[in-house]
Amino acid sequence: MPGTLARVMSSCAEPSDAERFRAQQDDLMKMLSASLPPLQDAASKLLALCDQAERALGARNPAGTPADAFDAFCHVLAEARRRADDVPTGEHDALAKAADYYRQAYETGSQVGEGLAQVQTAFLIAELSRRARDFKTAEQDFNTVLKLGWEVGRGGNADVATVNQTNKLLETARELARVNKEEQTS
Repeated sequence: MPGTLARVMSSCAEPSDAERFRAQQDDLMKMLSASLPPLQDAASKLLALCDQAERALGARNPAGTPADAFDAFCHVLAEARRRADDVPTGEHDALAKAADYYRQAYETGSQVGEGLAQVQTAFLIAELSRRARDFKTAEQDFNTVLKLGWEVGRGGNADVATVNQTNKLLETARELARVNKEEQTS
């Protein structure tokens, strides 16, 4: 009986799949936040785009009233878009624009290091594409994450911490790729 009690106690102490997934997501988000400085340039470009939208609007709208006199923020964005073509006018548009900027940084390679940084950047692009509801692009991007992650994890040149981080990233990418397929078919 003591062995049975120990098994019951240990099974009660084990975290559920949802708790493990949340913990992995938290770890992954911490890891991404801590190791994506090379992508700050892309974020700066996105901020510059927002600044451009503000400048395009100026302090007053065409009717000569203050900008805060617009009926709704969507009208402010619509006016900004009218004045500058690349101003996002909604959440999905902004997410797609962010994915494009990160993709540009990734493809040029000048702002993204090799190895784990490439995997993290590809993951971020895939997730932004998924959230922007560009499911086909997200699927391709998640496949890139899995390919790059496999190469980093199995390449033999990475230290244990990098392999562990890569494996966590791959596990989350697999799960989000599955979610992406579900969202694509619904």
